[in-house]
Amino acid sequence: MERTIGMDADAANCKLAVISEKSRKLKDPPVETNGQALVEAIRMLRGHKQLVFEERLQSAWLYETLRPHVDELWVAGITESRGSKSEKRDAYGLAEKLRSAPPRAPARWPQGSSGASASRCPGACAAAPPLQW
Repeated sequence: MERTIGMDADAANCKLAVISEKSRKLKDPPVETNGQALVEAIRMLRGHKQLVFEERLQSAWLYETLRPHVDELWVAGITESRGSKSEKRDAYGLAEKLRSAPPRAPARWPQGSSGASASRCPGACAAAPPLQW
């Protein structure tokens, strides 16, 4: 059982969009942008978990916090939004993109990059450029 999770994160809340391997939308809970709340939401999902989110200021922190709780973690380059902003649509879009056309090679921060914070994101991003489709 594989779960692909797209996450649209901002300073206050994150929208998780969970889809199955057959592209069935399973759930899209809003979660407070808080390490404990995010870990709990991810851990409640069963099966093989792939998580993708766009590179933002808090990307390094999200990576450090969530990496131990998923099987695969991807950081996508920021894409231009068309139309009005919708966290739910953006999160499902990321999940569906990863599920339907996985990139050839993961763009991830180095495994040993403990202690990274949002302020260190530019250095981490330079070490592993964001995923591009």
